[in-house]
Amino acid sequence: MIRIDILETFNNIERAALVKNGEIVPELLEIFKSWFNHFKNENGIITTNELKNAIQKTTNCYDTIKDNDKRIINIMSTYDPQDNGFLDEDGFVGFFKDSLLINKKVEAIWDNLTKMGIRNDLKRVEDGLKYAKKEVDKSSLPRYCLSKDPEFFEALEKMMDITPTLVNEGYNFINLLMTNSKIYQQIIKLKIDDESKNFEKVIDPLSNNPHEKIWPKIFDNKNNNKLMYTLQIVESIIEDLELYRDNIDSNDHDLALFEEENLSLENIKNLKNQWLNDFFTTGGFDYLNKV
Repeated sequence: MIRIDILETFNNIERAALVKNGEIVPELLEIFKSWFNHFKNENGIITTNELKNAIQKTTNCYDTIKDNDKRIINIMSTYDPQDNGFLDEDGFVGFFKDSLLINKKVEAIWDNLTKMGIRNDLKRVEDGLKYAKKEVDKSSLPRYCLSKDPEFFEALEKMMDITPTLVNEGYNFINLLMTNSKIYQQIIKLKIDDESKNFEKVIDPLSNNPHEKIWPKIFDNKNNNKLMYTLQIVESIIEDLELYRDNIDSNDHDLALFEEENLSLENIKNLKNQWLNDFFTTGGFDYLNKV
């Protein structure tokens, strides 16, 4: 889930040029190359499976992408001319370059950049957290206020249940909000809300696996909208751990999610590491595969 609770500030930044003298600017070219490195598999290439993932992430598409999807067929046939069954860096980057230089899809590229957390000045959202902290009182932002309002989330969820055609629009809107801290904490602490609105850990004292009852409540397959939101949060936790390994922190975002408990960044990191360990060792991964 992209950290865009501070984009009110970044949106005021003038858009950088994407093309100069008929060529992609070096900063954008490096971004496209970084996307290839992000999506490539262990063999250093992008097959149909990785391409599906890339399309979903760069467009915020929640629909299942099939092998016969026109986008997949067109990209592979054009940028894998030798029919090797994969894209190398030149082919992957070439698709984005041609989209901009030949097909003139400027707004589509800007939309891809935004979905991948790139600001108007072609820097990552995370790069400006300290700057944004000085310029913006996040508690006054609509994205922050709405994310703290449980009634709003419940109303939005009901609206998407009643009107399925609004699901994509609903999730696009949710992605503009700061992560709901209450839902996030329920997931990260493996706790759920009971009817009295208190956090209660779901543990069976007679079970060898104390978490076996929590995963069906975390990954609630009876509520597709809630499940989708949960999966986005899980993805963000894993992405955060990857950033930590690269010595990159999303400090403001982390602290905001736990501001009522006043946890340190180190404690928050430990919570995320513990969650990932529990996810694999106490049946979370196995249960999710069955959903």
